[in-house]
Amino acid sequence: LVRRFGWVFALVIAVGLAFEGWQLAKPHVNRPVSKIALGGDLSAYNESMLKENIFQHLQAGAGFVDLDIRELQAVLAGLPWVERVRIKRVWPDTLMVEVTEHKAIARWGEDQLLNVQAKAFPQLGMRNFADLPRLSGPEHSQVRVLEQYRSLSQVLRPLGLGIAELEM
Repeated sequence: LVRRFGWVFALVIAVGLAFEGWQLAKPHVNRPVSKIALGGDLSAYNESMLKENIFQHLQAGAGFVDLDIRELQAVLAGLPWVERVRIKRVWPDTLMVEVTEHKAIARWGEDQLLNVQAKAFPQLGMRNFADLPRLSGPEHSQVRVLEQYRSLSQVLRPLGLGIAELEM
């Protein structure tokens, strides 16, 4: 019984020391994020939008260790022009954010764009899409319309022709 009590007592002391050690080290380890390294081929507008969203998220006061990277990743992935985002911490105070934008290959309807996977996304944050062909069709027909566009384009390209608009 005494032996068992000794182990329990030693364990309680060890946990208490570890906790106190963390409390002393936390201000030095859990510094505020002060650098953001952005990667990816971003337009100036999208880069500033991205930084604004990151800084708003950092305003909550979370330090380097406390920062919820999954939550920040979800916020950034929710931007309409973001296809994929990866975030990682770099000691001692840097966040590396790698963003892949949707690559628009066509306009879809009146106010959306279409990427190479036939996924429609809002035009917000996208630039230089006025010269893209305009495709449209019934709801959920993006894949079929894009396949048709690609097939017709292959036939017309050798003739020096292109498609400006395709509606199904």
